Amino acid sequence: MRSAKLTHLLPVLAAAVACALGGCNYLAGLLYIFTPESRTVSPEFDKLDGNTVAVVVAADDRFVTGYDYFREQVSMMISEELRRHLDDVKTVEASAVVGYQKAHPQWAAMPQTELARRLGADYLLVVTVRDYSLRPKGSRSLYHGHITADAELFDGTKSQDAARVFWSPEISADYPEGDWPLTRIEGGLEKMREELDKRFAQTLVRKFRHYKVKNE
Repeated sequence: MRSAKLTHLLPVLAAAVACALGGCNYLAGLLYIFTPESRTVSPEFDKLDGNTVAVVVAADDRFVTGYDYFREQVSMMISEELRRHLDDVKTVEASAVVGYQKAHPQWAAMPQTELARRLGADYLLVVTVRDYSLRPKGSRSLYHGHITADAELFDGTKSQDAARVFWSPEISADYPEGDWPLTRIEGGLEKMREELDKRFAQTLVRKFRHYKVKNE
């Protein structure tokens, strides 16, 4: 216990010595040495552990045309990320969620708590796609994938008025990252969609888990 306390005091003692011997330049150098390389980011919502989640993807036909399995793939990838990073989380099969959407075209008008119960979920995660593209605007020969979507999480055990427990607008992902488009894609558009959807799923699920980022 004593050694642990001394370890925490080392940066403070070093800073005091640096100020006494050489001033701010020495202090700045020591602070850089003792600064951790990364920090942990806390989740925005942390109560999904041990629960069943249904991921529902809402998307206009303009995003789905030519990509019939769009909703199912995005739902599946988000579900996989939830199971990978959270403790004892179960998810409703993406095919079952999309099947329910197709069988009940008015599902979006249904109270989210009722939809959660019908899908057998404790929580309903609704992802509303606002933008989805595989090429830069105005280009027919370059490739750059982009997705933007809003995410809402509803607690199916609460009353409808109090059910929304999380909301995050304009979550986005790009493939490739950055502003430089590609002239060709290994694996074609199918591979590009897969990578883009995966990156979006990773970005979204970080809202519900701890993760590390590098200190700049």
